[in-house]
Formats: sequence, C-alpha cells, structure tokens
Amino acid sequence: MTRGKWRFIIFIGVFMPGIQEGFARTEALTATFRIDIDEIGDVRKSEFITGNARGKLRALVRERVEAWKYVPAIFKNESVKSATFITVEAQKVGEVGSDSSYEVLDVSLGPMMTDARPPKYPRVAESKSVAAEVLVSISVGTDGSPEKIETEWYFESAEGYEGDFVKAAHDQARTFRFVLEEVDGRPQTTKLSVPIRFCSYAPFHKQFKKGSCNLLDQQIREAGQTREQSLDLAVSEDRDHRLKMGLPLLSEEVVGDAL
Repeated sequence: MTRGKWRFIIFIGVFMPGIQEGFARTEALTATFRIDIDEIGDVRKSEFITGNARGKLRALVRERVEAWKYVPAIFKNESVKSATFITVEAQKVGEVGSDSSYEVLDVSLGPMMTDARPPKYPRVAESKSVAAEVLVSISVGTDGSPEKIETEWYFESAEGYEGDFVKAAHDQARTFRFVLEEVDGRPQTTKLSVPIRFCSYAPFHKQFKKGSCNLLDQQIREAGQTREQSLDLAVSEDRDHRLKMGLPLLSEEVVGDAL
C-alpha cells in the first residue's frame, strides 16, 4: 500500500486563502467522510464532513468510499464495529463526455481535526521572507487534545531560525483538537504525524518568490530525500500503531484508481 493510507497530513500555510487558490489551479478535490465499519470490513454508514467536492463528485467519492473493503477493528482478539474518518484526495486527469475524470491521489484514515489556531509566523523570519516546514509527532489523548508533541524533521530556507520555527510549530500543535476514532464504541487515543508549514501562497506569477510555498517545495527537493524518508518512516510507524491498537485499515490498493 502507499504511504498515504495511514498518513494524517495537514499542510498549514500563513495565508489560508492560498490553499483554496492552489486547489483551483491544480483542479484537485478533497472530501472527508465519517464512516461506520462493521465486523467484516464493510461500510454500513457514511456521512460527509468537509471538503471541496460538490454535487456529483461528492456522491461519486462517497460511492467509492462505501464500496472499498476495510480491515475491521479488533478488540479482545475479535473483529468489532468501528467508526473512523476517511479523507480522499483526487486530481483531475481529463474529460469523459461532459464530465471531468478524476484519479485518486491519496487516502488516509484517522481522527478528524476540529479546531486549530493559525500558526504564528516568527516575526524576524517573516520580515526576511524565511520559510520553513516542521514535521511534528502528536500523541492525542482521550479528550481529543495533544498530550505530547515532538519534532520529527525540520527544514528552513535560511539558517538561524530553527528554534523560533520549532517553537511556533509546537505552539500551534497544542491548539489542535480532534474527534477520535471509535472501536466497539470506545474512543481511541492515537499518534499522528503533521507537517506544519510557514510560507506564503503567492499569486501564480510570483509563485517562486522568496518565502513562497512553491519555492520552499523546490528547496526541500533540492536538499535531498530526508523529508520523504521522514514521512515514510512516520507512515510506517503510524501503520504499526494502527495495527497494534486494532484500528481499521484499508485492505486494498486504491491510489491511482479512477473515480
């Protein structure tokens, strides 16, 4: 399976409207559903929660989510009912008749974030257009709030600001709140890996200006594979955690499938 199966990822920039602009440019769609899974791994109920998928596309994604097979949750060595949140990301790849054709980019299962304050950009770094990304590991307690936060990986576009960015990322992570998954009716604590980004979503003609998210992505790629290795490790650990906790998983490969 791909790493997206178990990864809980949120990219948070300085200007949230830019995220919507990014979706519009890439024609990507996203949809999150709450799903109830029975003892044999079938979806018995689904509810749309959030995302930019509308109308026929939302119905289509929902249909796919309900048709996929899942590894059921385990409690006391027995398969039991569970409730989780599934997020599907898809990319437009063409046109079929009068409708657009989409391909699944990523699928993730886990708790749902319900609250998060905007990140506080370190003032000096912002004034010098320094961008950064911090991958944090968050242990979530039974009340849906973070109990422990650790830094797994860090990158900055100019040296000298790591302490400020890491502190800002941890401060933001403490504001996160989650609706937990349930196994046999019991809320489940969990551990998540969340990249937090400090950069600006610039207009298309300035997308590679200093401090922009696009330039940050380019700089991270040029720096090597450390980030991808960290993400892969985080996803592997997340999968192991879900198996250990008896949480549901997708039982089939769906990334790359057409919607």
